[in-house]
Amino acid sequence: MRIKYSWLGISSVLIYTAISILSLQFNWGEGYEDRPILHYLCLFSGAFVLYVIVVLQIVRNYPEAPNLWMILLFGLLFRAAIFPANQIQEDDVYRYLWDGKVFANGINPYKYSPTEISSAKRLKIGDPEKFKTHYNIKEQEELLRLYQLKWENDRSVIFMERINHPAVPTIYPPFTQVIFRIVNQISPDNIYTMRLVFLLFDLIVLAFVILILQTLGRNPRFCIIYFWSPLVIKETFNSTHLDIVGVGILCSSLYFLVHRWRVSAMAFLALGTMSKFYPAILLPVYLRE
Repeated sequence: MRIKYSWLGISSVLIYTAISILSLQFNWGEGYEDRPILHYLCLFSGAFVLYVIVVLQIVRNYPEAPNLWMILLFGLLFRAAIFPANQIQEDDVYRYLWDGKVFANGINPYKYSPTEISSAKRLKIGDPEKFKTHYNIKEQEELLRLYQLKWENDRSVIFMERINHPAVPTIYPPFTQVIFRIVNQISPDNIYTMRLVFLLFDLIVLAFVILILQTLGRNPRFCIIYFWSPLVIKETFNSTHLDIVGVGILCSSLYFLVHRWRVSAMAFLALGTMSKFYPAILLPVYLRE
């Protein structure tokens, strides 16, 4: 039995809205034992059930699939519904925001760990000779500047204290550091700005998925499999994970590959690897082509 895509879309919007409301009970550092994780999992599972119905219907009856405008409209509504939600069980974005702030101030984000920065002033006051011995003049200035940035406002210090594995310097690849810096320059310490920038890459993925489908002679409405995916929506616009940056660049590279534009394909594959390392596993495929 076929279910109208409009009803599936409306039901999904309601689920994402419910998840957004439920997220208000997920406050960082508070009430871990009382969090409604089972309720969240039930809602997220419901979103996946509706998504599976959509995928099965479009695969079996794709001539009757919704038009691209409906796919785009509901996909954007799903994202809008979950966009204002609190982070649910995720904290990677706090590292992204800090990295962007460090880079925007002309300091290598790979150089110092948050713990080292937090203890810099204490070391300078408690053991000034050790501080001078351990760090050269430039490093002393950088550490003290970063310490000041940590305390420049309430949100800054709260977000830095939320960074996971603070004793370790950042591990995120170079191109993502550029994205983090751009976000900082637009609006420092702002999770929603990060999500808006990720939305740009999300739409880049959608555009290239449609272009690739058309190039291969497939129905472009199959893009619904990507754009309505609950995993993409949750990970990008609630968890605020950076994977969408690498995926966006990889999709552009694949588009160039199917057109046999090898130099552009390889260049964007390299750029994708500088965003997230996993595109590198496709290198043998590119070399064979």
